[in-house]
Amino acid sequence: PRRPLVKTRNKAYLEELKYADMPKVLKAVNAAQDTAWRINEPVLKLITELAKRDSELGGVPRATHYAIPEKPKDIDSNEESRKKYRARARSIHEANVNLTSQRISFLTVLETAKKYAEYDEFFCPAQLDFRGRVYFMPQLNPQGPDWIKGLLEFSDGVALGDYGLEWLKVHIANLFGVDKVSYSERVAWVDENTEMLCAIADDPYDNLQWAEADKPFQAYAACFDLDLALGSENPEEYISRIPIALDGSCSGIQQLSMAFRDTVGGAAVNILPSDKPSDIYQLVADATLAVLKELSAQIEPVAQSTQDGEKEVTPIAALAQWWLDFGITRKHTKRNCMTFPYGSKQRGFSDQILEDILNPHIKEHGDLKFNPMLLSNLLAKINYQSVKQIVLKASEAMDWMQQAARMVAKEGRPVCWTTPLGFPVVQNYLCTKEARVETSLAGERNSRVVLYNCVSVGVFQ
Repeated sequence: PRRPLVKTRNKAYLEELKYADMPKVLKAVNAAQDTAWRINEPVLKLITELAKRDSELGGVPRATHYAIPEKPKDIDSNEESRKKYRARARSIHEANVNLTSQRISFLTVLETAKKYAEYDEFFCPAQLDFRGRVYFMPQLNPQGPDWIKGLLEFSDGVALGDYGLEWLKVHIANLFGVDKVSYSERVAWVDENTEMLCAIADDPYDNLQWAEADKPFQAYAACFDLDLALGSENPEEYISRIPIALDGSCSGIQQLSMAFRDTVGGAAVNILPSDKPSDIYQLVADATLAVLKELSAQIEPVAQSTQDGEKEVTPIAALAQWWLDFGITRKHTKRNCMTFPYGSKQRGFSDQILEDILNPHIKEHGDLKFNPMLLSNLLAKINYQSVKQIVLKASEAMDWMQQAARMVAKEGRPVCWTTPLGFPVVQNYLCTKEARVETSLAGERNSRVVLYNCVSVGVFQ
């Protein structure tokens, strides 16, 4: 079916877009849609084979459900044993429900890829969201998860030339997680591991190092391409079709730091020259660890309402020590950092920590020693303070924009602005409220519930 340029239900906004002067925006969308893709046959073969097996290599959803654990013998007489069994069984049941959904989506895209493999090229239609960000519409698209990205390659290949092989090596190092060192060190890592990388291309079933990469299927695709390039008579003339990814470092903070000439925040997200890349997630993790170590020496209590409404008081030092024993790394601060420039606050940080860290830990190891809310709230508070400390100017800018948005929302109006490219942005978040009204019909009074929308306070995203 036909789709509008911008994904929105606001018909007035769509009408306004017809008269917007934004040639560069339209040129960009057309360039994205005009890029020809094709299916990477070796990756398709690998994923198809894994789909037949009960494999989870590279993050592929397994073919069979997880087994529900056997009931303990004392389940009828032991309350604690019964609770633990039910919690474990519930978590596995939820995992199986999610697995079913993932498997359906996985097989649907895989079948599409098999059909598209018959063609030399295909194209992905795109839409904008209300902020002007480009999104491809099909499930099989270059913005998908790693295994979908690995399935795709450019239809129009380009000879590697003078610098292509070097960039291919940088790309491979990035995919294997060797991305916190200089470009020359990344190239050197590939040169040192060429034999292993080519072995992966020759037999990905016996050489499973690709499955441990940060982006497994893209890593396999790149290894296969490297093997072909090095095996050719002249690597400079080898035609490569692999997309070389250049990722931003927490792009939301990058943009705010650039806009406000913030040298501290800018250095943390790599918009200033540096021999080695900075890692804002690790910087926040280091700052968080320093605070946790200070707190672990204190004995002040912290009170938090539990779901049952009761108060649980736990020494803050014990909570801090729990996190220190657990071990804080960059992966425990990454999502918090990434969502911060999108308006995520301390409460949002806490929800993310529960979802990403504590709930999976509980499923794997059972109940925690402390109330999970106490743990997540403490780490969220420290993470939030650490991020604001590192990206101070971006934080100040966000505070100002959110205050401005509240003033606009109080007038019952959406927050609107026009980007430098001429794209009109209308940020019109609506919240639904209920109201009970008295009506008369045929001489009888009736009470009815009606729903109406109100403009919510804008959070710049």
